[in-house]
Amino acid sequence: MRSVAAAPTWSRLTDARPVFGFLALSGGLWLGALVAWQLGRWDLAVVLTGLGAAVPILWMVAHLYWRPATWVLRVPVDPSTVEIEVLHALREHHATAVVDSAPSGDGLLRGCEKVLRVSSPACIVRWRAATKGTVRVGSALYLVTGPRDAAAVHPLREAISSRFQGASPGAA
Repeated sequence: MRSVAAAPTWSRLTDARPVFGFLALSGGLWLGALVAWQLGRWDLAVVLTGLGAAVPILWMVAHLYWRPATWVLRVPVDPSTVEIEVLHALREHHATAVVDSAPSGDGLLRGCEKVLRVSSPACIVRWRAATKGTVRVGSALYLVTGPRDAAAVHPLREAISSRFQGASPGAA
C-alpha cells in the first residue's frame, strides 16, 4: 500500500531590506550624534541620540506593516501540472486572468511562468520552476497579498495546498 505524503506547507517570505534600512538609519543617526558631540554641539548630540533610539524602530515597524505579504509553496511537480491544479483549486475564488510569462516584476517574482489575478480575496498567484543548482526539483508557487489580508487568504492557501497532497516528482 502506498503511503500518502502530507500536503506541502506554505511559508511566508520576509524581505531583508527593512532590517538593512534599520541598521543604516540607526548607524547614521548615532554616528551623527558622535560627530556632534566631538564638535561641541551637545544639544544636537542629544537630539540625534534620541532620534537614533526611536526613529529606526518606528521606520522598520511601519515598513514591515505596509509591505505586501508573500507566501511560497514548494511542490515536487512541473509548472504545467501546477497550472492545472491551481486553476482547478481557484474555480470558486473568482480567478480572472492568466498572463503568460511575466519577465518583469520585483526580484523573487521575476521570470514566473504564469500570473493569475484573484479578485476575492485580492491577491496574485504566480509560479515557476524551482531549481537546485542546475537541476529542476519541482515548482514554486508564490501568493502575494495585501499586508492586512492574511486571514482572508488562508482558505485560498489551504485550497491550493490540498491539491498537491501526496504529489510526487513527475506526477501529472
